[in-house]
Amino acid sequence: MVARFGDRETRGHFLRQYEDVLGGIVPWIQGLSEDEQQMVFQDAVRMREGGLPRSRAALKLALPRWFVRRIAGPLEVWEEAADYRPGGVAIDPICHMCVDPKRTPYRLVEGGQEFYFCCPHCLALYGDMLLRTA
Repeated sequence: MVARFGDRETRGHFLRQYEDVLGGIVPWIQGLSEDEQQMVFQDAVRMREGGLPRSRAALKLALPRWFVRRIAGPLEVWEEAADYRPGGVAIDPICHMCVDPKRTPYRLVEGGQEFYFCCPHCLALYGDMLLRTA
């Protein structure tokens, strides 16, 4: 409900209420612009509805509280699954977001391997990295 209908004040109240679970990401989320906050909360809704999260903040927002209490830290799950590659999904080598290879226009072939990117910024950063190592 907060993600779909809440304004900045409502999201702030939600963040303060669950600060014990959310921990260090609360100040980070509070510092985001209105549009950026909405994107993080919408990403959490997408995850709760069965989609893949696009950010760690959304992962932490979307995890049920009972799950968070049973593990040492929800980000550990993300980090342990760093090498996991869901079928049909590529991982952006810069930001590690999940990317649909069929939908993204941002791709690069390097050494016979195709890389997929979430945005032109990540594609440019990867290109810059290749130039520096060449």
